[in-house]
Parts: sequence; C-alpha cells; structure tokens
Amino acid sequence: MVWNAQSGEESLTQAESIKGKMIYESQSSVLINLKSGTTGVQKNTDLFKIDIFPNPCSDNLNVRFSEMPDAGSSIEIMDITGRKVVSREITSTNERFFLGQQPAGLYLVKTIIGSKEVINKLIINK
Repeated sequence: MVWNAQSGEESLTQAESIKGKMIYESQSSVLINLKSGTTGVQKNTDLFKIDIFPNPCSDNLNVRFSEMPDAGSSIEIMDITGRKVVSREITSTNERFFLGQQPAGLYLVKTIIGSKEVINKLIINK
C-alpha cells in the first residue's frame, strides 16, 4: 500500500525490490521500483457525496452524506498526531459533533464505509 498525502488516498502497488528485503528489519533500508499502481480506495464522489462543514469550525461540525451509508459505517475524528478525539457509528445522513473542547489545530475526519476509507482535513479555530 502507498499513501498519497495530497489526495488522502491509499493505493495498491506492484513493487520490485532492487536492493534490500521487503520485510521490516531494524536499521535497514530497501530500494524498490514501483511497476504499477491501482486505486485501492474509491473516491468519495464514486460512492456518494460527503460534506464537512463548517470548515474551519470552532464548536460544532456537521458531516453530511448524500445518502445513508451502509450499516456499521463510522466516523473518526483524529488530531494531527493520530489520537482519536471522537469515534462513532453513522446513524443518520447528518452527523453533528461538538468539538468546542478541542484545541485549535489541524484534524482529520475519517469516514469508514465497509472496507473503504475517506479522509478529509479539518481546521479547528478558536
């Protein structure tokens, strides 16, 4: 898997090891040649529309879906270090979060629908 920080997407790749081993070893490196990549996560526009507003926010955040996600889908809001601020199952097409107790900064809103993940950036201003 390869993470694209600009798009927030994960992609499957075919990699060929040029030097080193494709397993984790402390204090080691590996040089690879990426042969191909395919999108492993569908864009949220392929599934349905997800709106996050207001962004930036100060207290309340809304996550709105154009249609109801599958049962068992969830939302996680994390700070920039990856610490979960809040996590819950999606129960409606408009989920509302109170984030007034969180310090100002950059956050990530991860929507998990089945095996798909969509990550959006969120700014909290005070």
